[in-house]
Amino acid sequence: LLPEKLSICVMDMAVNQGVSSAIKTLQSALKVVSDGLVGTGTRNAAMSATDALVNDYLNLREIRYRNTKNFDIYGHGWMNRLNDLRNYNGKS
Repeated sequence: LLPEKLSICVMDMAVNQGVSSAIKTLQSALKVVSDGLVGTGTRNAAMSATDALVNDYLNLREIRYRNTKNFDIYGHGWMNRLNDLRNYNGKS
């Protein structure tokens, strides 16, 4: 129900950091009510997602990673994961 690149980024965060965190981060990037539920308002706002919105989403995710207790241990891998998403162009 989301544009492809944004959908992949949200799904990846849901797997890596939890569904609620992924949705709330999406809502923060969209500047809509952050209730952790993907309702009509979130979907409608996300449908016009641009590369700038995807970047905002990934930047918020990076901030979350950097504030995670084990960033010094796992941060390099987490940043590689984000960079792969930043560079994703729809082709494997």
